[in-house]
Amino acid sequence: MTKLNSYFKREYDTFKIQVPKELKKLLLEVGYGFINGSEYNVNRIMYRYSIRDVTLRQGDFEFYTGIEIYDEYEAGKLIFFEGSESTLISIKLTDNDISNIYYYDVKIADSAEEFLVKIQQDDSYYLELLD
Repeated sequence: MTKLNSYFKREYDTFKIQVPKELKKLLLEVGYGFINGSEYNVNRIMYRYSIRDVTLRQGDFEFYTGIEIYDEYEAGKLIFFEGSESTLISIKLTDNDISNIYYYDVKIADSAEEFLVKIQQDDSYYLELLD
């Protein structure tokens, strides 16, 4: 068992946080950090501690601007990506090998891989899907 898999087992089991297979794979193979994009977006695949903190609303996310709106849209999903200072992207909680990606309750990609390809081409493409 890799260090990250061991971490997911120990840390996330403690807090009863489900992590989709595709997100585990993404964090193991790609890692976390910033993706090149426009100067106005953060475009960050969250580190495992940030995923935990945003889920539990602690640490940097205890007083995160607008975090309460995600309470309405987070059921059945896990926030894993920070698009901008007020944009958080979620992955659907599933046991499947791939999981849909959401901005609020709008599906913006069929998988994390598709999302990452799209975000690198246009890091605000999902805003057009809200209409």
